[in-house]
Amino acid sequence: MKSLTHNLIILKLIIFLLITNTGFSQTIERAKKSNPSVDFNINKDGEWFRWDTGVMTDSVGFDTEGWWTSAVYWDWDELEPYVGGIITAVRIGVWDLPEGDVVARIWQGPDRDNLTECAFEQFTPVPNAFNEVYLTAFCEIKLCQDLWFGVEWYDPGEGIYPAGIDTEIEEKPDNGKGEMIMMGRYSEENDWTTLSEIFPDLNGVWNHHIHVELEWCVPSPSITFSITDASDYSPLADAVVDIVNVCNDSLTKTTNINGLTFFELHHGFYDYKVSLDGYKTVTGEIELSGDTLVEIKMKKITNIVEEENPIEVSVFPNPASDKFIVESNQKISQIKLININGKIAGKYVIDAFSTEININELKQGVYFMKIISDKSVKTKRVLIMD
Repeated sequence: MKSLTHNLIILKLIIFLLITNTGFSQTIERAKKSNPSVDFNINKDGEWFRWDTGVMTDSVGFDTEGWWTSAVYWDWDELEPYVGGIITAVRIGVWDLPEGDVVARIWQGPDRDNLTECAFEQFTPVPNAFNEVYLTAFCEIKLCQDLWFGVEWYDPGEGIYPAGIDTEIEEKPDNGKGEMIMMGRYSEENDWTTLSEIFPDLNGVWNHHIHVELEWCVPSPSITFSITDASDYSPLADAVVDIVNVCNDSLTKTTNINGLTFFELHHGFYDYKVSLDGYKTVTGEIELSGDTLVEIKMKKITNIVEEENPIEVSVFPNPASDKFIVESNQKISQIKLININGKIAGKYVIDAFSTEININELKQGVYFMKIISDKSVKTKRVLIMD
């Protein structure tokens, strides 16, 4: 049985190496150390992100040569309380001493196929220790983006290097957190895979951590909505205000007797909709960079036919490489393309029910397309490919 299991593992490894096609002679080797584990103190204030027990118990590396990256990642849902925080340092568990320098890298993006590097730092690792590396260029945690932290090992020679696995953990992390590796450097497919595909008996996570300085967070700005009747400027109570960000996360509040309601939000772009029985619905968008007051004067409905149907939009092809075709049931006045960092990548003035958007000069990645008519705003998630 042991022989059969061993042969299956070797077969999976051979298939994996053939698929990656990195151009190096690469074989991953695993080592369980018998000498005492290296431990460290955890900051109890929540400033260190980590997916491990904090003990170096196991490791992997090459028995020949090659180029590879190990990484952990954090889901956007877990990062939301830390948006605006600054990553100032990283901590990497290293077992043996590899030859030459290695590079710590941090990426952010909506998913693993659309990552943008936001920081990197070269360092010479110290063996049998957790190496703390301070970043010369800090990385801000962004809205709606997963965060990946990896260590790139460039052709280090034969040996067992990262303290990669905490085998005491009984269950594998959800979604493969902490055991992602990429063979070769940035292959065309960006082939991240889980270590457990190569070593099915491993149950644990990488010893990689990031340090977040929350006191460096930019204070969350506020939006105050003032809702009044357009005819006599009297305040409107119980008007419903919906706020939606580029992640399609929404918040809803109602106005008080003074026609006011208040939101505290992260920096970025937001769509809003204000509705109240007997009044025409008002929609719009705002780029929030500081405390903002939005004053809205609502008009009464005098005839039910005055209310238009909700805007309906089609965007195709999606993904696209040279152009998007946009069609709507309402006349489009403007289209904006916003990248995952919340910056406007393209702005187009339109006066038609359909149009073509040329994207040849835009970088590949995920964008949020805002289609704006005189009455409504619609946001679509689109993908630009090479």
